Amino acid sequence: MNRLKNERNLFFEGGKHVINEIMTSSPVFFMGASSGAGFYSCFDDIYDADRGDRAFILKGGPGTGKSTLMKHIAQSLCKKGEMFEFGICSSDPESLDVVRLEKSSVVICDGTSPHTMDPKYPGVCENIVALGDFFDINKLKENGDEIIALTKVNSALHKKAGRYLAAAASLAQDSYSIVCSAADSDAINAFSLRLTQALIPGAAEPDEPPRQVRRLLSAVTSKGHIFLKNTLDVMCDRVVLIEDEYGAVSSAVMNSVVSAAYQKGYDTVICPCPLCPAKKIDHVIIPKLRLGFSTANRYLTAGEHCGRITHARRFIDTEALKKYRQRLSFNKRAMLELLDGAYLSMKDAKSIHDDIEFYYTSAMDFSKVEQLEKRILSQI
Repeated sequence: MNRLKNERNLFFEGGKHVINEIMTSSPVFFMGASSGAGFYSCFDDIYDADRGDRAFILKGGPGTGKSTLMKHIAQSLCKKGEMFEFGICSSDPESLDVVRLEKSSVVICDGTSPHTMDPKYPGVCENIVALGDFFDINKLKENGDEIIALTKVNSALHKKAGRYLAAAASLAQDSYSIVCSAADSDAINAFSLRLTQALIPGAAEPDEPPRQVRRLLSAVTSKGHIFLKNTLDVMCDRVVLIEDEYGAVSSAVMNSVVSAAYQKGYDTVICPCPLCPAKKIDHVIIPKLRLGFSTANRYLTAGEHCGRITHARRFIDTEALKKYRQRLSFNKRAMLELLDGAYLSMKDAKSIHDDIEFYYTSAMDFSKVEQLEKRILSQI
């Protein structure tokens, strides 16, 4: 097994440190993650055919070289001055799901489960890239029983993690509702208005409606909870921080920021809470202004360019919360345990996934993947 893994590493030709340097200076997001309501995907927002984007959708099983191919292409185009946006995998944060080439308006993405993608405009906008064509089918059939058994275990572990996250999300929403009931909505709205008037200037009438895209800046992963705060430092010269343990105040402020930015003609990057994405927004970035708005709590910490800090408690009736103190405390402790359970289940799933990858890697002809990579580069 080690020999085969080493052969696969040779396909990358020692370029890992190079791609790490590129990613350090580029925006990096999660394009999807397990949430309290199942897998939350931002993949619908990664390219826009109406704006002339093109997409290469990679298909193939685990271990077929999808992530490595993306890293190779980024490494090659970096030398030509390309600008990037990266999407990493929440199941394996060292693996890529998406590379967006900003100057070329091209996206290369993993289109397999759980973020399965099919072309809307085949050949016009999207090209399907089938890495599974390079399998030695006979080798896979020889190990078919083991692959099927491991895949079932992997799926069960992800479902287990999902149950932990669903329970944690339920507690988070309970705490959120409690704190919302004690929040001064008029004061929050007035603060939000002052904030947006001061920091978001009027813009010239845009040629087309402002674009709002969804991304995730944090997720529960196989390596624990990860917050990609370096992305805020890369994209923003100033970050307004709302310190809010429960998100009741910060999410209301973020909604006001999104609305004000849209009305004034600015594109925005909207980053929902990964646990409760339909309920709360954790961060908003306005790229043109290099301005960010970010929630801070035990999971989300301030970045390099944090400026103004606002504490949510100034908008909360703390006396009204006293009768809920034990309930909030219980929710907090139980959430920590549940999130640890989700992380450990995802860690076990990653270990099983590595075993599955071994079988697929051993059945791949990576010389053909290299040829495919050159063909994609020529088309870009």
